[in-house]
Amino acid sequence: MFFLVCGVISLLFGVFLIYAKSDRIKNAQPFIAKLVGIESKTVKTGGGIRKVYRAVVSYKNGSISRTAHQHNYVYYDDHRERFGLGDEFTVYIDTRMGDVFYFPAEMRGRVDFGALAALLIGAFFVIAGIIFVSRGM
Repeated sequence: MFFLVCGVISLLFGVFLIYAKSDRIKNAQPFIAKLVGIESKTVKTGGGIRKVYRAVVSYKNGSISRTAHQHNYVYYDDHRERFGLGDEFTVYIDTRMGDVFYFPAEMRGRVDFGALAALLIGAFFVIAGIIFVSRGM
């Protein structure tokens, strides 16, 4: 029974993550933004240390000028190659969360790794729970 409960909770969490991302993308509006910087940090992945990057842009929402950062860090720094500091381009921003933006290529319906992992773990626990319950364990 424990496995079934954990599996259902994990499945619900995965569905919530998918819903949250699709809701942010559905409500995102295009804005013209200017690249003002690149944030970087060092992370430990597996046995190595890597540097990850995310773009920081400035945009106008009505008469208010705001700053937003890319929704996640990426392992490559091609922002300067694609745009260059000070270049203007289109980004998508959910005005409810005005400090996070998506590039147009990120607007496709991709599922996040966390949501996929939660769904797979939930499915495993549900299957294991069904097996244990059916055997009377």
